[in-house]
Amino acid sequence: MTDVATPSAIPALDEYMLGMSPQSNYVLTKDPGTTDYYVKKINIGATAYELTDALNSSTELSFVFSADPTLISNDSVNFLLSGQVGTTYRHVLYNGTGLTEYTTSTDFPIVGFTFDGTELIAVTSDGSIWTDSTTTLIEASGSVVIPESNPKTQPYPVFTHNNELYIQDETYDFFKIDAAGTVTEITTAWTDEFDNIKIKSYLVDGTTVYVGTQTNGIFKFDI
Repeated sequence: MTDVATPSAIPALDEYMLGMSPQSNYVLTKDPGTTDYYVKKINIGATAYELTDALNSSTELSFVFSADPTLISNDSVNFLLSGQVGTTYRHVLYNGTGLTEYTTSTDFPIVGFTFDGTELIAVTSDGSIWTDSTTTLIEASGSVVIPESNPKTQPYPVFTHNNELYIQDETYDFFKIDAAGTVTEITTAWTDEFDNIKIKSYLVDGTTVYVGTQTNGIFKFDI
């Protein structure tokens, strides 16, 4: 039995867990010795991607993070790491086969996104909408109003349908965002179900969407 009163007797951690996306089966960890980051499959522990020493002297990126990045994902293939670099934020996307470093800095972290294999749609914590062109992020003219969170890097619940990003704003209205960055309000029978209900998570199974709420349990609707 480990003597927790004796620090030298406590086993060293192999990795720190920094965040997870259970719906996507991803977890972000960090090696405390090398500051390498690993994004792993939760169910099997296998590494999907290793980002070498991105906090100190990364050879894979043109920058190093000032603090640990945030893992964001809403499917089982793509994930994005968004983190502070100085006073702004930089972002890297993994598409299942390789890493894309976006050269554009944003003033706020990305908190939700979708990627269809070609085009990115992202939302930053201030509600700004961003799309991409190769490695450049482009701010769209539209925006959504989402609640402030603490920390502001906390992922915001979104889901994807027909290559569009769906999001609930702070007044419980729903919007969809297309690859051009166009924001369209949605008014249907299923959106009416969530008047004054704060959504915390989504799980999409084909055309069926399962919704986890903060205080009202789990809902299901067909989109």
